Amino acid sequence: MKKTRKSIIRGGLCVWLLLTVGCGVLPVTKRIHGERIRVQRVFQDNFASMDKWVNPNPAAKWRVKNEKLYGNWAPGGSTLWCKRNFESDLYIEFAARLCPPEEEWLKEKQSEGGKNLSLRFLVTGPLGEDILTVYRKLAEEATGPNRNGDDQYRGYFFTWTHTHARLRRSPGYEKVGEDVEFVPEINRFYEVSLLKRGGRIKFWIDGKLIHEYQDDHPFDYGKIGFDLFMSNVEISDLRVYQVLP
Repeated sequence: MKKTRKSIIRGGLCVWLLLTVGCGVLPVTKRIHGERIRVQRVFQDNFASMDKWVNPNPAAKWRVKNEKLYGNWAPGGSTLWCKRNFESDLYIEFAARLCPPEEEWLKEKQSEGGKNLSLRFLVTGPLGEDILTVYRKLAEEATGPNRNGDDQYRGYFFTWTHTHARLRRSPGYEKVGEDVEFVPEINRFYEVSLLKRGGRIKFWIDGKLIHEYQDDHPFDYGKIGFDLFMSNVEISDLRVYQVLP
């Protein structure tokens, strides 16, 4: 009887350990673009539902289907924010595809049309508050070059368009990195990843290093969010890791 009980306990512990590792609770050493870095997965979304996300602008259509996240741009701000906050340092990876744009967007604004995808990360409000508490207010103030108040945020923005890939820092919407050679194609799948460790930020697309930026006064807390401008997008396989010492 005792042997059976021990076997059950031992088996239960093995199952618990396997589940724990599978859920990313335990730290692991992960090979990140040629470098071995100790990380712990703190967030993953296979997009079975929208439960982990907030869409402050109902005009922007965000939905999940077949374990993928789909976004359709609308005027007034189209950022979809993760509900939880993250702490530095981070490694983020996901897959993205720019879907065909609406015909009116091609006529109105972009000759290349529909090629715009942005990731916002470690973002708070101007005073360090939760961005969701001030998002609509800042959008209504319509400051900054985008006229949606993001020049007042605290945090980082990665934007990929038909003319450039840029890394920006706010407040001030300051451009701190730019690549004009690697531009996206409609309906092509891309692997996007970023590493923020200390003040060093690196961005890769399909394994190609696009940005490397040293921030002497880095942000270390806030939300992540996906943003659009006159584009439709598909996101999948999002994983966020805490980078460990």
